[in-house]
Amino acid sequence: MGYIVIYHYRLVKKLSFESCTFPKRDYILILENNPQLEKLGLHVKVDFHLILEQLIVHPSIKSLDLKEYDCNDMLATYEELVEYLNRNTVVRSLKSKVGPIPSQSDETKPYITNTTLKKLNIQTIEYKKTNLLLQRWNVVSSVNTLSLSSKDALLKDSIIVYHKKATQLYVSEDTQLFTDLFDNLPNIKRAEIGYLNYIPILFSVALSQNIETLSFTMLLSEPEICTLFQLEKPKLKTILFRIKDELSSETISKINDNQSITNLTITNGNRETTNHSIFSVILRNKKNLQKFEYRLSRFRLIDGIMAELTKDIIEYYRNTSFNVYIKPDSLSVVELYTKIDTYKCFIISQTQ
Repeated sequence: MGYIVIYHYRLVKKLSFESCTFPKRDYILILENNPQLEKLGLHVKVDFHLILEQLIVHPSIKSLDLKEYDCNDMLATYEELVEYLNRNTVVRSLKSKVGPIPSQSDETKPYITNTTLKKLNIQTIEYKKTNLLLQRWNVVSSVNTLSLSSKDALLKDSIIVYHKKATQLYVSEDTQLFTDLFDNLPNIKRAEIGYLNYIPILFSVALSQNIETLSFTMLLSEPEICTLFQLEKPKLKTILFRIKDELSSETISKINDNQSITNLTITNGNRETTNHSIFSVILRNKKNLQKFEYRLSRFRLIDGIMAELTKDIIEYYRNTSFNVYIKPDSLSVVELYTKIDTYKCFIISQTQ
């Protein structure tokens, strides 16, 4: 009886169905009787074409996650997915598995004319992520996140022409693809950089007028870190990077002296070291920091390390003026299974 109530519970905004066995007609009734529904997850075996019209005309669904119950089945055909996108202007996020996607030049299949979708996550019948749907747009889209790899190089021209509103770019393995897109997509504000050649990337970043956040998956060497923090770009406020070795005092000084970076995340991948002075030195001396996250890999002596870092945080709050310290909710030290309670550190610093 529980699902019958959903027919008439018109205030529900989020629904997710996992391996349900409702009669197919019930999904139609649920869609028709819940006009305020904003987020829908269908992880069930249901014919997409059966509910296609109800999804198209639904006035509020902004996030649609389609994942079939049987891994051997395809929930939506290419044509059905395109019809949904072309006739619906409400949905902003779509996740689905779809059948064969035609090439860009195949004019026998419908093109996509949707201009409102912002996030797209498409898988093939083999559960492999694919970006091929991006090449089927023939108008400028509003897709704002691009996550690409070397196999997507042939999509470059379509992306530059039809997805130029993108604000986030991630590329793994293909430096040329990253620089070609980064240099030709003027609205990119966040770039996540995989295992690429550092020098061409830095050159492109130096020329960018809009970049606000840089995130590096690859380990950065000390010279690379020094060069990166010598950039003084007013809009570039956030950098996330990984290290494996201890940094020299010269490199740390470059980080502290940079006047544009106010948000910093450092991941220390050295599982052997017990020296984490980089955290306390930056915390005390980079005066313009507004947010600082220090991430640790799993260490054999993690309890002792976290105890020392906790002391550093307490001392920081005890000795730093109220108007310049990083707020506790913006200061974080995390390890896989452990996180320092920065609020508790702050309270201790003021009461003991």
